Amino acid sequence: MESMEFPDGTGKNPEATNPSANKECTPKVKDIDQGWAWVVLLSSIVIQTVIMGLNLSVGVFYVEVLEAFHASHFVTSLFGSLSLCLIFFLGPLASALAHRFGFRLVIGFSGLLLAIGYVMSAFAPNLVMLTLSYGVVAGSGFGICLAPAYTVLETYFDKYLNAALALSSVGGAVGSMTLVLLSQYLIDEYSWRGALLLSGGISLNVIVCACLMRPSRSYIPNHRCLKDLFRRNLLLDLRFLLVLIGAIFDSCSIYSIFVILPNHISDCGFTADDSAIIMTILGVGNTIGRLATGLTGLIWKRLPVVFIFSLSSLVFTLILLLYIVSRLYIYLAILSFSYGIWFGAHESTLPGTLATLFSPSDLPATLGLLMFASGIGNLLGPPILGSLYDLSGTYNSSFVCIGAFSLVGFFLLVPVYLLQRCKHKKMNLSSGPVFF
Repeated sequence: MESMEFPDGTGKNPEATNPSANKECTPKVKDIDQGWAWVVLLSSIVIQTVIMGLNLSVGVFYVEVLEAFHASHFVTSLFGSLSLCLIFFLGPLASALAHRFGFRLVIGFSGLLLAIGYVMSAFAPNLVMLTLSYGVVAGSGFGICLAPAYTVLETYFDKYLNAALALSSVGGAVGSMTLVLLSQYLIDEYSWRGALLLSGGISLNVIVCACLMRPSRSYIPNHRCLKDLFRRNLLLDLRFLLVLIGAIFDSCSIYSIFVILPNHISDCGFTADDSAIIMTILGVGNTIGRLATGLTGLIWKRLPVVFIFSLSSLVFTLILLLYIVSRLYIYLAILSFSYGIWFGAHESTLPGTLATLFSPSDLPATLGLLMFASGIGNLLGPPILGSLYDLSGTYNSSFVCIGAFSLVGFFLLVPVYLLQRCKHKKMNLSSGPVFF
């Protein structure tokens, strides 16, 4: 076990002799924002690329699994919905484990779990086994890895933390842009089972990146901060309750598109390769949306993050309904590109929205609870849409359903926006740093 050198150079934990050291989760120290911090940032970017790229490739495997096992769309969708929901369900727990046992160990374990899940899935004899191996085992690997890959940056960055978080999130967009197309290529060359096996090999890069996340010499784990995460009276705040309920409806729609869109494109008469290209176009839009929002935030300090976050739910509704009447390839490509841009803007403004609506010090708690609510939506969305397809034979009713979910999410955010404006006026904070 590596010895830890504390900032005072004594080798003793200052918390033992100075209770005031408990006041901050990450102390102000001088050896951050430089040196090895940038290696950790690069590792985080690569992890985001692998995790989100592989996870959002589930749609191209969904088409192949449907043909392989000849099960209903409802049953088949479970392996994908479980992996999506566990990313969010396990996020708060994963962050706590990382602070308790170290980021290197937890992220490395998640990479191993992810690889085991993919290898098991490659040899799954039936859909039940595939659901367990991919949905539960690999899904747990996704969930345990993602949140710590973000929060590790808090131990290495201070002044450049926001920029580091923004750059790390771009990795996920790049993954959705590249690994979806790579997954389809591997399916074409080696079958879906061979593609899963090779994806397991790709996931081992997470372990390599974890090895680079050596403990910061100046980082002192503060377990009291972990205990305080959910002590806030957030659930008594009407605005936060509306945000949580809206997150469930939003997640039922905005992530389900990655599961059903490839099969919808196939139903329109296009090949699996055509589907993969459109999913890649969506990934390009996602990357552009995140970069544009992040760069605009650097230039415009009063970026209306709450307004953009709320508006994106309304735009999602319009785009999802247009999928019903758009069956030409060029229209499907344009819609997917537009969806990707707004998806990227939605995801990149989420932390800023929570920090604006609530105290920035409550961000770990608000984000953790929101991730859990999003997990519920991701668990329910794909099976509901699969059932609608089984009943109707097309995805038209599914697009109407998720469009309605997204619209409900928008209407729940409208009073949040208005309540915040009223609170802002009462407190006379018109000169504050964030405009919403």
